[in-house]
Amino acid sequence: MLASLNGTPIETGVEITLSFTQDQAGGSAGCNGYGGSYSANADGEFSTTDIFNTEMACEEPANVMDLESTYLELFSHATRYSIVDDQLELGGAESSKTLVYTQAGKQVAAASPTIASAPDVTVSPTPEANTPSSEAPAPSPTAPFVDVSPLDAPDLGVIVHWLGDRFEPGGDLAALTLTSVYGPAEPGGGPADSRGELEYSVDPLAADIKLRLMRRADWDTWAARDPASDDHVRILHVFWNSLCAQQEEVELDGGRAVIYSSYQALADPAVKECPDGPFDRFLAHVFIGDTVVLVNAPHFLEPPDMPSFQGAYNSVDGMRAVVLGLQPREPVAEPTPLPIPAASLDDLRSLVLQPADLPGRYGDDGCAPDGECNTGPGTFSSEGGYDDLQMAAGEFLATNVQYEHAGFSSGGTPDLSTEPPRIDSFVLVCVTACDPATILEMGAELLRYYGHADAIEVETAADIGDAARLYETHTLVLGQVATGHAVVWRDGPVVGMVVVGGVTGEQGQQIAIELARSQQGRIQQATGS
Repeated sequence: MLASLNGTPIETGVEITLSFTQDQAGGSAGCNGYGGSYSANADGEFSTTDIFNTEMACEEPANVMDLESTYLELFSHATRYSIVDDQLELGGAESSKTLVYTQAGKQVAAASPTIASAPDVTVSPTPEANTPSSEAPAPSPTAPFVDVSPLDAPDLGVIVHWLGDRFEPGGDLAALTLTSVYGPAEPGGGPADSRGELEYSVDPLAADIKLRLMRRADWDTWAARDPASDDHVRILHVFWNSLCAQQEEVELDGGRAVIYSSYQALADPAVKECPDGPFDRFLAHVFIGDTVVLVNAPHFLEPPDMPSFQGAYNSVDGMRAVVLGLQPREPVAEPTPLPIPAASLDDLRSLVLQPADLPGRYGDDGCAPDGECNTGPGTFSSEGGYDDLQMAAGEFLATNVQYEHAGFSSGGTPDLSTEPPRIDSFVLVCVTACDPATILEMGAELLRYYGHADAIEVETAADIGDAARLYETHTLVLGQVATGHAVVWRDGPVVGMVVVGGVTGEQGQQIAIELARSQQGRIQQATGS
């Protein structure tokens, strides 16, 4: 997953991905699929050839097409790579032109392999390749920590069926390790109203199995839609809803699964006849009660010669092993906080920059007096109709580790044995229709969005602006810290937010309030606020 481009974090709502096979690289560029050939060596040299991309147009997020164009230009001209602390960096001749990728939601126990040692990937389209047991394999508990708290979101709406932290089906199928977990998508957003996603991998450079959770009613709606009506519908239907595909039903306890054998070439709209040769794209739909699990459903229109899934699991037997291995997951009512080093309020207070130490003060247009904009003005629109708030003001609270907006971390997954709790802060300035109640609710809605779970108000924090609320969250900073506290407050037309991940109980509340007061001091000194 692309974390930053030329040092700028990728904004929420844009997903740019990159995965590797033996000599091919590609993924989603934000709207379109892309790919091509690559070469890399142990000296850090990297090059690409024959880069291609699909040509869909996406309207949201507003700047996704410009971002995609810049990304593809940088990727196609990358000449060097490095992998440090589970981050892949690609760069060109200019040191400032860089692409930094992280593996979302994952802490890796062992060092990541270099690109030059990417494993051979073999497509196994015939059932003779693997012989998994017909009994459901038991999930193994031995796996690197991945925060699964998004699956405990109160509004999830489905029973999670998964493969555990680690899945060992036996036979010729290698063990799968859970590498990423995502919570519910916004209603109507993303492909197929996803209620959650889980990624499993044999090799950390690529996902071998993706499980997408849906409510049965949502699935029925999407399955009944005309693929020609919408790009998202076409993407969802392209491989299984075809006369070229074959299907196999598998009976399960309490449900059933349908395994589809299809062709990667069907991703090309110009293909009007069934391709010759063996099947090479496999997926499955699992129906258990009110839950539907989509196994390896496409997220974007995959280029015909750059499939998202390869290897032994891309086979009938791979799909059969997965659908037989799915187990219901017991939800966790109270997430267990991650272990963190002791941090006192004085420790945290000493890490916060005071107003006089900041390089510039920001006005209500989000820019410093010298014209440099920190985040750049940008409107935020929501279902609640609060679309008159503008991003502004926002040199982030600084600690001894660089922090970005909630949801982004240029440093990758934090090492909780050495790093302090995760801190973030930003300010919104209302430019029109500044109703006080609306402003405060806008901050709360943003908190729920960035937290990927409903925040729970536990008490009112006093003496911060005109009004303030204190919250507990169960998922903060895109799931990289399991629990935390946040303060949302209002000061005239300004709404501020401070989030602190990794500190629980009264200490977490105290730290969040203290940092909010410090940020409020900056707001009072900012120009135009």
